[in-house]
Amino acid sequence: MFKKISEKVKSAKKSSNERTASQKLENAINWQYLGDTARDSGKWHEATESYARHLETNPTDFGIWVQYGNCLKESGNIVQAEESYLKAIELNEADWDVYLQLGHVRKLLSKFDYF
Repeated sequence: MFKKISEKVKSAKKSSNERTASQKLENAINWQYLGDTARDSGKWHEATESYARHLETNPTDFGIWVQYGNCLKESGNIVQAEESYLKAIELNEADWDVYLQLGHVRKLLSKFDYF
């Protein structure tokens, strides 16, 4: 009898863990999708909020750090955009586009120093 109960508990835990992982993935995908949709519509503030939520569960998503920075820049949050691009560079130093975006932001900030 104890063995049957133990098996049921293990099964319930496994099911719960799978459901939690699945929910996290689904939420992350939804936030990214909502961010992309808002960005494509020029709704910069909504896009930044959605991307920020996505990055809470996916902090190493290089592409979204860049998109987050782009939307921050477009919404006038220049300092935060610079921070987002720097985070993206930490994740992928080889991508040239993020350096271009960082250059645009630093021009807006009148920062002409080098890295």
